[in-house]
Amino acid sequence: MNPTPYDRMDALKRQLAADAGALGEVEAAAEALAAEAPGDAWLRVLLGGVFDASGFEQEACVWYERGLELGLEAMPEDQAPHFGVWYGSTLRNVGRLAESEAVLREAAARWPRFAALRFFLGLTLMSQGRGAEAFAALASLHVGAWDSSLEGYQRAVASYLAEEVEPQAALPTLSVARLLVADVAVSAGWYREFLGVEPAQEEAGFALFRWGCSQLELVLADAKNPRSPGGTVAYWSVPALEPWLERAQALGGTIFRGPLVLQAERVVICQVLDPQGDVLGLRAPQQRLEGSRGR
Repeated sequence: MNPTPYDRMDALKRQLAADAGALGEVEAAAEALAAEAPGDAWLRVLLGGVFDASGFEQEACVWYERGLELGLEAMPEDQAPHFGVWYGSTLRNVGRLAESEAVLREAAARWPRFAALRFFLGLTLMSQGRGAEAFAALASLHVGAWDSSLEGYQRAVASYLAEEVEPQAALPTLSVARLLVADVAVSAGWYREFLGVEPAQEEAGFALFRWGCSQLELVLADAKNPRSPGGTVAYWSVPALEPWLERAQALGGTIFRGPLVLQAERVVICQVLDPQGDVLGLRAPQQRLEGSRGR
């Protein structure tokens, strides 16, 4: 019986693992295998794994994306969630954090019982310095799915915890954004509605909002700390930009600048003027899985 493209792919994986200098030869052979199966999305995903397993993560992303172009529905139903983990995790490893977040969020919404997706989403959020959101992602894991969906990822999980999560816990974090305003009471009323959070503290000339590890302080501007709409802008990370823009506008806010796409980071940002003329920034990942063929 002639070996299938999948059989020959396994041989390529062993070859590259044994000799990193064979990268060019393996790339050419991978292209030949793909040409034999032009509509096989899963073959392309597994070819990505050939490169991923040997540390060639940029090359792996190319193959994962070629599989995604053929559509999630073209992948085996029971294996497609693993694609979300592999692609999202590899995007994180190559520094494409916003794309990693988008892929993992969309995949977690599509396969909510596949707990590994939320675990790796938590790691991506941790890499972005968003500890509270990372904790929320991990806390939302479905206990019943934990063992089955994380099977095979134990080594990766242990490595991430030891090499990245634990060292980050010792680093300082940006814990508060202070907004200088003309009227604290008026601004506090607007942010109460916009955030959907009650002030943790409110008094003359000062209001404090706190949620998770994030903290917003509204402080009365003075001569030493004047208002400056065109100065430093704090950007708040949101899962999707449009709902928050609509919310701000419904409450009397206006778009000040943007939306702008930061191609290098694969994020979209926008600055909003609240009704008092103060600026807040919103930042969201570009969506990745929604545009796949067949969705």
